[in-house]
Amino acid sequence: MHITLTTRRRTVGLQVAEPVVGRLALTVNGCVRVLSNPAYPSYVTSTKAVSYLRTLCLRGRHVFWGEAVSLLDQKMFAAEFLLGHQKVIDAYLLGMAVRHGGRLVTFDGTIPMRAIRGAVAHHVELLGDRSPRRSCESHAVY
Repeated sequence: MHITLTTRRRTVGLQVAEPVVGRLALTVNGCVRVLSNPAYPSYVTSTKAVSYLRTLCLRGRHVFWGEAVSLLDQKMFAAEFLLGHQKVIDAYLLGMAVRHGGRLVTFDGTIPMRAIRGAVAHHVELLGDRSPRRSCESHAVY
């Protein structure tokens, strides 16, 4: 299956072997929040954003991942590597991907990999990266 994502700045194509998407209440709610913000270039009402997401989830092989991890779990998270409030949600989402054997797909190459025990490069797919398979670990202190 080939997926094409278009943003205001670029189009990214991905070849996906197994089209299964894990979704979280957190990411669904965040998507509705962004899409319905009047500051977003092509915003829609919250009702329409929810409708779009419902339709999208019915078309593909979506799996709902319940909120199965907590930043308080010392076996999963190394809090000493959560340096800054901007990376807390990123670490949480990567923790969910690790817990479920999935992959976090992101444009952000500064995910604090060391903050999630067991996270390795294949748990993160960087979009828009033109260099060969860049790992988030290549970035400086988290």
